[in-house]
Amino acid sequence: DFLSVSDREKESILKESKATEDQYSLLVFTKNFKGEKIVVTSQEKRLFSGYLISNIKTGYADKLTIDNTKDVRVYDNLTKKEIVIDSKEAKKHKFIYLQKDNSNKESPFILIYSNTLRPLD
Repeated sequence: DFLSVSDREKESILKESKATEDQYSLLVFTKNFKGEKIVVTSQEKRLFSGYLISNIKTGYADKLTIDNTKDVRVYDNLTKKEIVIDSKEAKKHKFIYLQKDNSNKESPFILIYSNTLRPLD
């Protein structure tokens, strides 16, 4: 369980991110990103490529609007591992939180699906 923002703030962030329609979810990068290159793709199309750094106080690194009707792949260039955000699961949730767990050698990612938006700053 974690804190949530007001409905008004949630709507404002969804609108600003162009994620108000049902087919869109917000992918939120959270804890333990330390400047590694992250590449996000969907059906061979690059949605994001950049170096993410998590804010130590807030645990927030960045956010990205994704089409939840398509599988989305997140690749970590440091560990050479990827995780797939399955569209069947993504469609049921407005927010998808992704954090790094570098202690797990099999998959350095932890995915949390939610309909609650937690404070981003």
